[in-house]
Amino acid sequence: KEEYIMPENYLREGQVRVGWLYPGKVQEGEGIPATLARKNKLIQLLVQVKSRKDSSPATRWGMNSIPFGDDPRREKYQYNAPENMYFIDDIGHILLIGCKSSGFRDSLLSSSAGIGGVLIELSVDTTIFSTNIYNTDAFNGYKTEIESLSQWLQMDTLNLVSEYYEDEPMLRVKSVSTKVSSDKEIMVSDSIGLKFKSGFNVKPNDSLTQIIYESADSLETYHRDGISFNEAMKNHNAIRDLMTVSSWSNHQFTSISVSHDSDKEFDDKDRWVKAISVYWNTTETVDVKNKEFMFTYQDIKESGVRRWLNIRNQYSRAIDPILTTIRWNGSPIENTLFNLCAGAEALGRYIARDFPDKSLEDKGRAYLQSALQNIINQIPKGILPYVKAGEGDRGGKGVNNLPEWKEKINESYNSVKHFGGKEIDYNRVFESIDLLKIILLSWIGTQLGVPAHVLKESLKRYERYLPELTRNGYKKEEPKRTLDV
Repeated sequence: KEEYIMPENYLREGQVRVGWLYPGKVQEGEGIPATLARKNKLIQLLVQVKSRKDSSPATRWGMNSIPFGDDPRREKYQYNAPENMYFIDDIGHILLIGCKSSGFRDSLLSSSAGIGGVLIELSVDTTIFSTNIYNTDAFNGYKTEIESLSQWLQMDTLNLVSEYYEDEPMLRVKSVSTKVSSDKEIMVSDSIGLKFKSGFNVKPNDSLTQIIYESADSLETYHRDGISFNEAMKNHNAIRDLMTVSSWSNHQFTSISVSHDSDKEFDDKDRWVKAISVYWNTTETVDVKNKEFMFTYQDIKESGVRRWLNIRNQYSRAIDPILTTIRWNGSPIENTLFNLCAGAEALGRYIARDFPDKSLEDKGRAYLQSALQNIINQIPKGILPYVKAGEGDRGGKGVNNLPEWKEKINESYNSVKHFGGKEIDYNRVFESIDLLKIILLSWIGTQLGVPAHVLKESLKRYERYLPELTRNGYKKEEPKRTLDV
């Protein structure tokens, strides 16, 4: 007799579940037949009613703008679907958050014949699985796992000690002892309970001769008074953005879980339940396991993460175009240049606003070259090939002098931007994009506390633009040639 295994209470891509929908409390006889499906990363809810005069609460959902003679004051029927509802089938129960009517259509069968009816379509933003909480979108705890988070955190260490057979001509392993150590958790911000937590998955194979240790580090936040799902996820997304900039590649959420203070385990521990969201999409498979980071958590620590959260919030119009550029991997080269220039120009203007005494601007605005200079002013020596000549020009607001970089970027930008002007030199465009990346990464790293020598080493991939520097952090001058007499 085969043992029956209960399916996981989840909703995977392409899965369809048929059950009962509860607009309010879960009470016997109050359920509405419904179908829940996930397709093309969207969550869809289908509800069928017999007619527009049916007694079902869903009869006129999504028809708020249509007048009805039998309900002129709109008191008899419900015209807007509740934002939060409960779905139950034979697998489990699901909290649906952000339910909105997305349309309706008459059934192929005639409703006048007493069969068929109207099929109401609703979109769902978020689903929370197996929670005992209903009629809310606010939870206390939020936990996410992000692609390559363990690699970026470097919280875990694995030490192997081998013992060999004695008195044998060739080394033969007798035993291997393993010691796994971890920082367990790192508190970053008390105000939102933001912390990194370390964990391991241990997987022995069938022969028991090999054990696979996988880091399963996560990011957690806790909000005593509860906070809406989308609002809480902004902090988690900001950390993902930090990793995205650090590796200059996209990072995806691999899991999202939530907990509620009134829904605990039997021993009063947090009860974490899975969630999926249309806006904060998750993926179970990751193509690239190892990524190259310009800097890691160990380079910036808690203080650097807190600085990033402030920068991400206060300088959003500068950071957003940069992140879009990274996530657009493979987009037209002109778009990449436009977006990076837009980000640099916005960042330079933010700096002019916050540090007016050491910033350039033109009638209250910092255009591209001035904006780039404002950014360069905040990057210390020892990273970029500054020259001493020309330092302090333009009324002392040209703090650091980086010849030709601003001019090359501006020229490429204008050649792409203005039709009918100078012919586009795409080699120059690619070069300008590299120069923009170097400037932006250097500024971000500096603001987060990455040491200059770490940034310099990390930027070796761009070494053709970064010549050797003197001990004082300036570009080495080529020795003057003398003519033999």
